[in-house]
Amino acid sequence: MRLANVSAGAAARVRLALLLTAIVLVVEVVGGLRAHSLALLSDAGHIVTDLVVLGLSTFALAQVQRPASARRTFGYQRVGILVALVNALLLAAVVVGIVVEAIRRLQSPGAVIVAGLVIVATGWLTIDPLLSLAIAALIAWSAWRVVAEAINILLESTPADVRTDAVVSAVKRVPGVRDLHDLHIWSLGAQTRAMSGHLLIDDQRVAQAQDILAEVREVLAHEFQIEHTTIQFESLVCRPGDVFCVQPDGHPHLDDAHDRMTRRAAG
Repeated sequence: MRLANVSAGAAARVRLALLLTAIVLVVEVVGGLRAHSLALLSDAGHIVTDLVVLGLSTFALAQVQRPASARRTFGYQRVGILVALVNALLLAAVVVGIVVEAIRRLQSPGAVIVAGLVIVATGWLTIDPLLSLAIAALIAWSAWRVVAEAINILLESTPADVRTDAVVSAVKRVPGVRDLHDLHIWSLGAQTRAMSGHLLIDDQRVAQAQDILAEVREVLAHEFQIEHTTIQFESLVCRPGDVFCVQPDGHPHLDDAHDRMTRRAAG
C-alpha cells in the first residue's frame, strides 16, 4: 500500500501490478460466487481497494515528479500520503462490510457455503465467516498502520527510525561544531526527509563556516538519509545540550539586531 521510490521504471511496474491484480480479482470473484465463499469475496474486496490505490499511485507517481513552484515550494511529494489515506478509508469500508456479512452468516449459515478443504473434511460451515473475520482483522491492522504513518508525516513528526540525540551526537563530532539545538526533523513525503536547526560554532570567517556546513550535511545525508537541510549558524544562544531550545520572544542575537535596526531608523 506504500508508494515505491520514484524511478524511470516505476510507472511500468505499477501498470504491470494493475494487470496482475486485476487477474487475481477476477479469479477470486468467480471462485467466491461459485462456492458462495465469503472468505474469497472478502479478499476480493481487499483486492478492489488495491486496484484503486494502484490507479491512484499511478497518478501520484506523476505528481511527485512535478517540479516545485512558487506556491508549492516542496513540490508534490505528499500526494503519496494523501493516496495512502484514501486507501486506508477504502479498506475501512471493506472491513465494515466483511464484519457485517460475517456476523449475518454466523447467525444463519447457508448449507451451500464452501470454505475449502476444512468444510469438505469436517462439514464445519462456520469456518467461512470466521476466516472472513480473521481477514477483516488483518485488513484493519494494515489500514491502521497506513493511517498512523500518514498522520505522523502530516504532523511532521520525527521519523520513527531517527533519534534526535543520535543526530546531535553525530553532528557534534564534526570539527568546529559546539552544539546543535532548535532541532526539527520531519518527512516531506514517503521518501524524503528534511531538517532544520541552529548550529553553535565559534565566531569565525564565512569560508570556514561553509566547510563545517558541508561536513554536517554529509553526515546527515549518509547516516540519517536527511537530504534537505536548513541550518542557521550561531555563536551564542541557548545552553549547550538544550536540543529543543526555542525562546518565544526571540533569541538574544535577534533582539540585538532589532535594536540596531531601530536605532538606524531613528537616525
